[in-house]
Amino acid sequence: MDADFSHDPKDLIKLYNACSEKGADVSVGSRYSKGVNVVNWPHE
Repeated sequence: MDADFSHDPKDLIKLYNACSEKGADVSVGSRYSKGVNVVNWPHE
């Protein structure tokens, strides 16, 4: 989780629930899991 709010803090609940309620051993939150998705970054 970055401190610049490029990740939605609400997604922490989804990551937690994946393990606690759905039985996943690991939960990964990454902007790269479905290809690159960088929003509001300069393209220099």
